[in-house]
Amino acid sequence: MSEKRDRESDMVLVELDDRRRASLGRLGKKEHTRYLVEEREDGTLLFHPVKVVPLGELVSPAVVAMVEKSASSTTAPQLS
Repeated sequence: MSEKRDRESDMVLVELDDRRRASLGRLGKKEHTRYLVEEREDGTLLFHPVKVVPLGELVSPAVVAMVEKSASSTTAPQLS
């Protein structure tokens, strides 16, 4: 596994090991530790940072409002 940064762009070469694992190294923000990964028809993988909300907390009106606000945001990823 290795990581090599292309100085002309923000692209990074990430290689898979024998078990198809990859190290993201210094990619992404430190606080992002979980991702939903979307695979497109052309093989592109898009990593969307997520936070896990315990099922018991979903009954909280504050959490419901936060989820509704996030869902209506134009910056939220739209997964198909």
